Amino acid sequence: VWMRKVTSVFMAFVLLLALTACNSGGASGGAKAEIKGETKEVGDFSVLVPEGWMGYDMELSGEPITYKTQIYKGAKEEIDMWSTPSVQITYWKDGEEDILTSAKSAYNDTKDMDPVTIGDYTWKGFTGSFSDKPVTFLYTDEVGPFSLTVFTDVDGKTISLEDADFQAIVNSLKVMQKI
Repeated sequence: VWMRKVTSVFMAFVLLLALTACNSGGASGGAKAEIKGETKEVGDFSVLVPEGWMGYDMELSGEPITYKTQIYKGAKEEIDMWSTPSVQITYWKDGEEDILTSAKSAYNDTKDMDPVTIGDYTWKGFTGSFSDKPVTFLYTDEVGPFSLTVFTDVDGKTISLEDADFQAIVNSLKVMQKI
């Protein structure tokens, strides 16, 4: 009987240590994953393009668009852009009145989502679809202001808001100061 009590107390202690060890480095207190890639200067802002992703310079009538870029997960060449999930980043340098309401008109089956915190900023947004592809639209005026259009599932390839590489992209956004 005495041996069972000692064993029970010992096992409880080991379990407590294991739970404590598993909890350290969690979402709130651990070190951020180190994501490698290249910083891309778009014109009005810069953003990290992680390894394994491809940045795409957008143009309008042959002129570079300096306030918007798209980054494709897993794309190796331009043709891959149509079959890979992506993040479109727009810098609203002149601000925008109620961007969420106006953006919703471009998508189908929209549903508001609770604000999400990524890095130091809180993003408001909604989910919906565009050409039958699921989309998450996020907006913040705490930095930028920026909007993100995330094509989360394309041909079975996915991006999640919790993915370390997605969060590294969002955390890297910086407005370029032009003099």
